[in-house]
Amino acid sequence: MRIRLEINKVSDETHLILRERRLTASTANEFKSIVLDLINSGDNKIILDLSAVSFLDSSGLGALVKIRKAIEPEGSLKLCSLSPQVISLFELTKIATYFEIYSNAELARAA
Repeated sequence: MRIRLEINKVSDETHLILRERRLTASTANEFKSIVLDLINSGDNKIILDLSAVSFLDSSGLGALVKIRKAIEPEGSLKLCSLSPQVISLFELTKIATYFEIYSNAELARAA
């Protein structure tokens, strides 16, 4: 499967827009691999727009945790535009405090 991920570089930040409705075992490994390649090539300030994502499973959550661990402490991973379903999952799993979460990309860029 070829994951739909839009990559935009603005100044020293990389803005990723995941165009998938689900981040699950079938998409998480490819997604994680692409983002880790960006980090390894020097992109260490990432804003990840998850507005299209309405469902994550443990593989999707694991991919996000792995990406955050890979980017810190030198860089930052900011999540934005989370759907209500994803916000609920983050709160239920107590993982919301582990990430910088913003309501939209503009606020994430300004932070």
